[in-house]
Amino acid sequence: MIRLSLKTKLKSLTLLILTSILLLNGQQAGAQEKFGVGLSGIYNFETEGIGGGLRVAFRAANRLSIVPQIQYFPAFNTVHEFFGGVNLHYDILYRGNLTAYLIAGGSANSWSNYQESAYSKAKAFNIIPEAGVGVTMGRRQLRPFAEWRYNPIWKEAALHVGVMYYPPAAGGHRRQNNGDCPAYK
Repeated sequence: MIRLSLKTKLKSLTLLILTSILLLNGQQAGAQEKFGVGLSGIYNFETEGIGGGLRVAFRAANRLSIVPQIQYFPAFNTVHEFFGGVNLHYDILYRGNLTAYLIAGGSANSWSNYQESAYSKAKAFNIIPEAGVGVTMGRRQLRPFAEWRYNPIWKEAALHVGVMYYPPAAGGHRRQNNGDCPAYK
């Protein structure tokens, strides 16, 4: 069996995510489907850790989005770690400008300050499933969101709060002059 170093595993994961983004972006451009980029602040309730995340969302179907993302919890936290993964967002409710969605997916996790643990599943490199629920507001270019996610392996809950940016050509709406204003007549 070939054992890969942690650095090689992270490079492979990063390459996989970037390739997926490029392939999906090419599909999206031809299909005129929506995509957006975003950032978030993250709070892990169990470790009391504070982190940040970056993501790209691609609309795959009417209610389904594919969301590759990375997350980082800096060294000032008890657990210093990096995540890279992909989630699926499935829209379940539309109310005015609010959209609620279910989240399912997973991440590869590199635990930078890893120490041996009595918990047998604890490793320096982990594959972690997660599920949750989210809500986003708006139909314009900037759309705030909040998500609650749960990791069943570590029994950890996390809150993600952030904003997505949807470029006008990707489905973000921009105000346009419809000719109703007397100044434009």
